[in-house]
Amino acid sequence: MKTYNYEHLTTKQSQIVTALVLSGILSLGSGLTFIRSAIAAPVPDLLVNTTTEDLPPSVARAVLQDISRREGVLASQLMISEYNQTTWRNGCLGAARPGEFCTQALVPGWQVVATDGNQAWTYHTNSQGRSVRLANSVEIGNKLPSSVRSAVVQAATRRLQVSSSRLQIAEAKQRTWGDSCLELAKPEELCNAVRVAGWQVVVKSDTDSLVYHTNRSGSLVRVNEKASESSDKKLPNRIRKGLIKSASRLTGVDETIFDISDAKKTRGGWRVTVVGNGQRLVYDLIRELTMGYNITLDKKASKTTLPLDVAQRVLIQAEEISRDRRDLKIISFQRQQWSNDGWQVTVGTKDKRWVFLSDSQGKRIELVNNNTPPDNGNLPNRVSNAVLRDASNWSGISTSRLKITKAEKQTWSNPCFLTFARVCNKAYIPTPGWIVTVNSDSQTWVYRVNEDASVVSLDRSPQMSTTAARMIKVDAARRARQEGMDLGNELRIIALEEKPDWDNSCGNERNCNRGEFGWQATVSNGRNSWVYRVKDDGSDYALAVEVNLPKNIANSVLADVAEETGKPVNQFRIVNVEKRQWSDSCLGVRRIDIQCVRVLTPGWQVTVSNGKQRWVYRVGESGAIALDEDAGNISIDSKTNPVPIPSSELPPPLESGIVFRQISSGGFTGATYETILLDDGRLIRVRMGDANDSERTVGRISWQKLQEFENLLQQKGFGEFSNMKYPADRGADYITYTLTSRDGTIQYNDISQKNLPPNLRSLVSVWNLMVNDVQAQGY
Repeated sequence: MKTYNYEHLTTKQSQIVTALVLSGILSLGSGLTFIRSAIAAPVPDLLVNTTTEDLPPSVARAVLQDISRREGVLASQLMISEYNQTTWRNGCLGAARPGEFCTQALVPGWQVVATDGNQAWTYHTNSQGRSVRLANSVEIGNKLPSSVRSAVVQAATRRLQVSSSRLQIAEAKQRTWGDSCLELAKPEELCNAVRVAGWQVVVKSDTDSLVYHTNRSGSLVRVNEKASESSDKKLPNRIRKGLIKSASRLTGVDETIFDISDAKKTRGGWRVTVVGNGQRLVYDLIRELTMGYNITLDKKASKTTLPLDVAQRVLIQAEEISRDRRDLKIISFQRQQWSNDGWQVTVGTKDKRWVFLSDSQGKRIELVNNNTPPDNGNLPNRVSNAVLRDASNWSGISTSRLKITKAEKQTWSNPCFLTFARVCNKAYIPTPGWIVTVNSDSQTWVYRVNEDASVVSLDRSPQMSTTAARMIKVDAARRARQEGMDLGNELRIIALEEKPDWDNSCGNERNCNRGEFGWQATVSNGRNSWVYRVKDDGSDYALAVEVNLPKNIANSVLADVAEETGKPVNQFRIVNVEKRQWSDSCLGVRRIDIQCVRVLTPGWQVTVSNGKQRWVYRVGESGAIALDEDAGNISIDSKTNPVPIPSSELPPPLESGIVFRQISSGGFTGATYETILLDDGRLIRVRMGDANDSERTVGRISWQKLQEFENLLQQKGFGEFSNMKYPADRGADYITYTLTSRDGTIQYNDISQKNLPPNLRSLVSVWNLMVNDVQAQGY
């Protein structure tokens, strides 16, 4: 697709199907959004659509001038978003007015779509623009953003356990909600009385119709149970809630994460499947004449991380100790090398906790602590309430599931230390308050609060440089989206530790940064967390994989590669960890010795290196590991020197009006994206091959930043590295980046970036930071 403003031309990637959508196939009447196929609903009077020649400037000028005269809009505020060469069947160019006589002749010409961002106009013209006719105009301001569409479809996919191809957005309306809970507060949840702009979206499958409330960007999504029509609604609500509570009690997963994915009538009862956070529990309900339903759990059909036999037997033993039997549930668990590979399981109520050790089958269980009450140090109610309110609003966890485990009086020498400020005048201004520790089901947060609770601080971002904090938060948000997580309201840095040697685990890895000041930072959205090591200036960061991967699994992987190579285990280190869902119980690796069950198996892809080679493992949460023969044992010696890019692989040069272009391809999704920076400051990102152009995002940088970046291209000598590439490891699942300026092209991948020359590496860091800034602002 080509894009024009009044004076100059620049290139964008798109398809003519978008022009057809904007020319009338997209309907926004009554708040409904429908997208139909351009093939199923062809434009009348369109005879030929086969060429891709450039739009003549005279045609572009004629269209923009006509809109300017009609609408009173400056031509400089308009752009041509789509165009298509065609042949009209008559002299009216396929846009006859009522009662108008049209000569029956074939007229070569163009179909052109122009927009000011709020409205789109579709024109039919002859070949040189001497004759132009307005065919259609539509408002486009209510188009559902792709980020909201994606978030809603993901939520519906998880709830209904169906493929996204079986779901359809049936309705989308802009709404302004009356509170921070989008008018869908959970029991005991505290909601701020603020107005939140967003959307009401209806998603339909073959059997269900779900109504979702979202904020503007789609980072917060909630289902409206009352307005939805789900097949599980035939199941009595009392039974539905009871099954979800049972699933939460057995797995340690919050009730709000679970949904009924299937409820089928059986002879005399129901068969119900409860799913959430990778867990699946299948219940059989048989109606009895006097006792209601007899409920049994089908252990063979269920899939949980903690074995059900262990969960049930630990709960039985805990019930003998606790008086609050109804509220007793599993809070957390982890693998424990006890009694030949067992489990450590924490069981609790609202205000009590017990820790048990169990063998792998739950046949031997021992209590290891007996609920020591917390030391709250006479914490004032106003302080505890303020802390719990903030923790609940941020994490989305109700205050009843949060617990203050410790509170200490503290006096800071200056108010800036209360708020983790990086810059402090160090004047002596005594500031009394409290250090308060809050425990959720899976995380611990340490707050700083002043005496009257007017300042409640948790996020340690101010202690770091703005760039470093922003870089790791953007990366954590990307990982959360890849793993299908709901980000919630915001990302916070909940723990921070100075690291004088920011990467002290280099091992034998070459080109490893040593001796530079930095941090180990934990980024959290209230439910999930990621630990990073990051330089103080934000120029480099890495996921602290040995922290994010369970220690026993990390040890197993390292031991296996040591045994495979016959070398000491201390010569290897884990260099990358990615969350994955494997397709079967064998982690997607064909086995001849055991039968593999086709069931989604949560786990990780783990990459190990000794500085010369890399081994890629597939790992399950249960501890099962398998070497990926196709991706493993890869030589990394080829990364040392750049090589010329073959002329057949070079992308086309930049069109007039484009300053810089990035094409990224490969990785886990295999999608290819193009990001271009225009000379008017616009930053446009599209997914290449996206026929509906549904993932297009447009942002803008300031004129000052644009000038600074253009100057940087000259200062760093981009042209010195022209048409060179820093090759990817063969067989590895890395993303390849192709960068093009007016001086040439360079290519690298997300691992070889560390091997770029310093000037080039700093330029890439500035580009990435600029793109991430625009992305964080929602384009």
